[in-house]
Amino acid sequence: MLPWFVGAYLNIRARRLQVVMSFACVLLFIANLWSPWGLAYAAMPAAAEITLPWGERVTDLRVFHPTPWFVAGVLGFYFIFGWCAFAAFRRFRAGENRRGSLTLSACLLLLIGGMFCNHLVNLQWIPGVHVAEFTFIALVVLLDFELARERRQSRDRVRGILDNIPAGVYVKLRDGRYLMTNRVYDPDRHFKLPRP
Repeated sequence: MLPWFVGAYLNIRARRLQVVMSFACVLLFIANLWSPWGLAYAAMPAAAEITLPWGERVTDLRVFHPTPWFVAGVLGFYFIFGWCAFAAFRRFRAGENRRGSLTLSACLLLLIGGMFCNHLVNLQWIPGVHVAEFTFIALVVLLDFELARERRQSRDRVRGILDNIPAGVYVKLRDGRYLMTNRVYDPDRHFKLPRP
């Protein structure tokens, strides 16, 4: 899903590559369902508990024996992040600085803050829990705010153009209600006199 979202947001046309990445993700998903313990475990992991810094005890899933499928999946996700970063950098170089830099920083946030941190937790190099899911939510919220800002700017730009042209402009629904009018158009008299 991430390659399609980034491709649509940045207006990048790489359909074949996006289809291949999506097919690989579906293949890994099916392999994960087929495997008795999932792709991350070659055998049933031993259940252990850890105490988080704030005192909560949770099940420790850091002890795992990755299968070749798991390694292929991780490499595939790193490839997807690399492609998204490349697409964002390309947009940045093409002059779309805000979109490119926002997408690049969001992908890096998800990659470093999520995936890479999860690997460090799995290797027991840092104590803690997996955070990739939370960084993905942060990515979606961040890009949603940016899209809402762009939509407001676009709406305000169109409203400014329509309000400053000397002709009456309106959008009317089939049932007779007005969806939008500019300042020159008066629904009762159809047109106002031009301002002096």
